[in-house]
Amino acid sequence: MNMVEGYEDHRAPRTRKRKACDQRTFEATIEAVLCDLINHELVGFPKGIHVTRSKQVLGVGNRHKAPALNSKLPDLLDKLATPELDYIRLTSGHRATFGVAKRTTMKPGLRLLGRISQSAIKPADLGQYLHNDVIFLREPKTDPMVKPKLVTYLDTQQTDLFRTQMRTINSWLMEAETGFEPGLLAGNPIAVDTRQRMLRRIFSRGKFTSGGRLWGGFWMQLTKRQREEALFIDQDEIVELDYGQMAPRLFYAIKGLQPPDKDLYAIPGYEQHREGIKKVMNSMFFAVKPITKMPRGVRKKFAEQHRITDVVAAITDYHPDIADLFHRGLGHEAQFTESQIMIDILLTLKDMDIVALPIHDAILVAASNEDDAQDVMLNVFKPRTGMDGSVD
Repeated sequence: MNMVEGYEDHRAPRTRKRKACDQRTFEATIEAVLCDLINHELVGFPKGIHVTRSKQVLGVGNRHKAPALNSKLPDLLDKLATPELDYIRLTSGHRATFGVAKRTTMKPGLRLLGRISQSAIKPADLGQYLHNDVIFLREPKTDPMVKPKLVTYLDTQQTDLFRTQMRTINSWLMEAETGFEPGLLAGNPIAVDTRQRMLRRIFSRGKFTSGGRLWGGFWMQLTKRQREEALFIDQDEIVELDYGQMAPRLFYAIKGLQPPDKDLYAIPGYEQHREGIKKVMNSMFFAVKPITKMPRGVRKKFAEQHRITDVVAAITDYHPDIADLFHRGLGHEAQFTESQIMIDILLTLKDMDIVALPIHDAILVAASNEDDAQDVMLNVFKPRTGMDGSVD
């Protein structure tokens, strides 16, 4: 802080001191920028950190923004990047009328790299800002190619409860004994920041009864193989427990029906294409009108002669009891039930002192806790759905 203020006094002395609130923002912004860069360097991420300079983004305050994302950020970045200070290196981005746009990135400058070395800073010396909001609401999606914007909302008893639950879960996970050993991976090691455990809950379509899945944990960025080979909980190997056929079961629950005692994805004539059927069926749950082409990336999961209209018809014929729920966009409501089940699981396991890392409708637990965790998953499923669950 002192070096930046000294630079300001030398180059363009201020006519008056910053107000107390502005000084706090000034200090918090510099601290956030430098700590992010230090962490990036220590963990070993090869690419720079994307940073916005947009006045439209930084000039508008809302509950979802970190305090460092304020209108003064671009000016502070420019000062930290001057040859006199050399704390950061900026690579400017640009818009693109044609071609690909490029975002501004920052990396540690030589002075900051020197300070890191001299001070022998370790990742454990850095902490996360714990007071950002953890409950997000997105507006309804109108363009399939554009991610819906976040909505500013007023708090209610429901959102207060969701936030309290998430902060309880996050505080618990921050203290959990988890580890990742990249050296155990076949092939090139990867950089993973195991302190990234702050989960957020994201609701969709402008409603707090839509979506609600958890996002943000470092383990969610790993492949299944990477988790199996190098992720540990309480120094024990992990197992992944997954609800079997979760989506179709939730749709039978909407109708108050018990699903047939059979593989709900084993559509006659497509038994060898189960993964493709699962993805098409999921699209049918979320679509608001009959789908007329294969979802992205699904074509290769079927034989060349298979047509989407025939696949949709076969799925509909196999599930006549829920056929009227397809293509009505109800997948978001079913996903909300799924997310509520996950919250129940995590809070229950927390009380049992069993660490669990969530991945949508699945959890990762230490192998020694597999049986207890599976019992919890089965026990919390029925109160939310009215039917027995299945865990793989």
